[in-house]
Amino acid sequence: MSCDHTQKEHTGITMMDIDIEAEKIVKIAQLRKTEICTEDNGITDMQSFVVFQKGDLFECRQSGLNGHPFESLPTVLSDAYNDGLDEFDTVSIVVDSYVRLKKLESLTGYQRGDLEREYKNNPDTPVSEALTVATYGYHGGSAGKCVKYVYNDNGLPEFTMIDDGEATIRSEFVDFVMTKYIDFCKKGKA
Repeated sequence: MSCDHTQKEHTGITMMDIDIEAEKIVKIAQLRKTEICTEDNGITDMQSFVVFQKGDLFECRQSGLNGHPFESLPTVLSDAYNDGLDEFDTVSIVVDSYVRLKKLESLTGYQRGDLEREYKNNPDTPVSEALTVATYGYHGGSAGKCVKYVYNDNGLPEFTMIDDGEATIRSEFVDFVMTKYIDFCKKGKA
């Protein structure tokens, strides 16, 4: 079997490797979610965070406490840039979220919070709690991963990876903010 991919300039990360890096971030998210639930003796939501990866080094930045995780993303990235996190192989956002396992024919009328309401009010819903990761390469490319979970009798999460075709992991807002941040970091190095 042969792979046909190109090496990106100035880094060891290829387009294909971004997918592997996203899987590593999923593992970090799973460990963090389990740790938080263990510390709180049971079911606990995890605050979103951003992970900067360079080689084998990972640095995490927690998002703001209030509001939607995406709303705090520009501030988290700005603070990271001011702290010198402007050169990396990948940058990822991790969100404790809800995911619909069945595609909708139309998103018309969808509003923020609809998935959570559906999950809490409909026992037959195809919506599940999940950890969602969106990873962006410094030299291009992106990957999304999602792992759903249920809580066991001890209030600890048990994870199941969602196949790439089962759930859409895409946010135009996150795509825009992350690509603009990467572009800004590159301009600062020019």
